[in-house]
Amino acid sequence: MRLLTLFACAALLWTAACSKVPMFGQESSPSTALARCNEIMEKHSRKEAARCYETLRARFPGTGAGTAAEIGVADIYFKDKEYLLAAESYRNFAKLHPTHHRLPYVYYRAGLSYWKESPKAVDRDQEYLQQAIDYFSVGITYFPGSEYYEVTKEAWRRTRLQVAKRHLYIANFYFKTKEFRASLPRYATIADDYKDLGVDEKALYQMVQAYLHLKEKEKAFETTAHLKGRYPNSSYLDKLAKDLGVD
Repeated sequence: MRLLTLFACAALLWTAACSKVPMFGQESSPSTALARCNEIMEKHSRKEAARCYETLRARFPGTGAGTAAEIGVADIYFKDKEYLLAAESYRNFAKLHPTHHRLPYVYYRAGLSYWKESPKAVDRDQEYLQQAIDYFSVGITYFPGSEYYEVTKEAWRRTRLQVAKRHLYIANFYFKTKEFRASLPRYATIADDYKDLGVDEKALYQMVQAYLHLKEKEKAFETTAHLKGRYPNSSYLDKLAKDLGVD
């Protein structure tokens, strides 16, 4: 076991020593070292860039360049589609540097990492979408003047729409299988929490239909009034008037 460990260490040292892309020299300043790592990132392999950033962090801890290297490592994970590792790296950066000027970027990329890790199909489990929404929410709440505000807000809207469509898919499944009572909480969630995304109109209509199937006409009238108040020109209103027996 000891021999294997020594062999592994030797192999790592050999890899570092025989790198095809030279890194910054011992005499380099933090800013020069960061520029070199960024150049390697753009022109050479991400593996070499990761090694460069890690070396920079070790050589110049506590400097602006060393801190920037932490983001560089997270960006490499992201570009390599290691989204959970990227998200964790961005999260750690936010915890360690709560006042850093690049936090708008970090929160945006953390949310984007979680979003990219989640399946896009509504019939698949989307366990990381809430984390994505949480990080996007921080970005638009605390950094409204940031250059990343608009893209973060759009990502927040898009991610919430994906969650809303997931709720609608499940609610419609319950409705189609005549489990009307089970469909109501999902429709209500869409109507209450995702009302700015354009799917709540359909959810309110389906709620009325569910109440009618359950013979709860008073709640059907109440939900129809809610739909009319929110969408006075809804194409669903004429049909609901007939279903409710209203002239």
